Amino acid sequence: MKLCTSTGVLVEKFGLEEGLKVIADAGFDGVDFGFDIYLNWNKIRDEDRNSFLFDLEKCKEFAKELKHVLDKLGLKPYQCHAPFPSRRDDISEEFNQLIIESIKNCFYMCEIIGCKKLVVHPYNFGDITNYPTPEFNHEMNMKLYVPLIDTIKETGVTCCLENMFIGDPTSKKIFAGTCSDISEACQYVDELNEIAGEEIFGFCLDIGHLLLCSIDPYNATKKLGKRIVCFHVHDNNGLADLHVSPYLGICHWDRFAQAVREIGYTDPLDLETGGMLVNYFREDGMAVAAYDMLHAAGRNIIKMIEDGTGHED
Repeated sequence: MKLCTSTGVLVEKFGLEEGLKVIADAGFDGVDFGFDIYLNWNKIRDEDRNSFLFDLEKCKEFAKELKHVLDKLGLKPYQCHAPFPSRRDDISEEFNQLIIESIKNCFYMCEIIGCKKLVVHPYNFGDITNYPTPEFNHEMNMKLYVPLIDTIKETGVTCCLENMFIGDPTSKKIFAGTCSDISEACQYVDELNEIAGEEIFGFCLDIGHLLLCSIDPYNATKKLGKRIVCFHVHDNNGLADLHVSPYLGICHWDRFAQAVREIGYTDPLDLETGGMLVNYFREDGMAVAAYDMLHAAGRNIIKMIEDGTGHED
């Protein structure tokens, strides 16, 4: 099984080639490339129209540059991230449509660099004080995903939904969000594939998000089964979305590995752990050590998945 890791914080910190070189030097096989750093939460909130992600020709130029760097470093693009949030209630509908166009452009960039999976977060807007009904969430998510179907089919890149969470601004407690209910997650994937007439939607199971919502990764993995086309593997303390290395939080990784083995998943495993450089290894010189450690943690989990001989502790 191959091992990859997310790129966003590294690329923002060191630039495209130098950031990706840290990943290559640590021994990773590939990347989960984050297009979302070019159209992030703040830019979407402010309806900032300056991102190159709105311009297909500029996207194609960037994708060619990215492919050149990946090839040079010997890294494979195993999955990518679309802009997030994919839809907001407090911005204009015109800008929500622009976000959809930027997501379509991400599918075209994936096609150019040879990436077969793009994670597009579901609509999941608000907190526990104003969170909408499941019926409204469903309506908004159909407005998000159905318009992507033609582009998904054209590019051959699987669209991956993800389990989300929400918060309480007063107590800071975490609550389940869109697709945290695993039955709901299964229904979304199945319904969208039925609408599309073929299996072009899959699921990215985020382990850290499960922990925040007190959901057992073993049961969630088993229930989603073959719908899972990729993972976001990271750890936390159960209280905040820290995105840190496995073994620095509360997850029982042997139990996760058992479930992955039992569903027959053999695609690359992604460590979505940019929080290491945000919360712990802030100094530039610590990045190499951090990613060496991440690589070792990931390889141990893969060993547990493949033959059960890794060690939980």
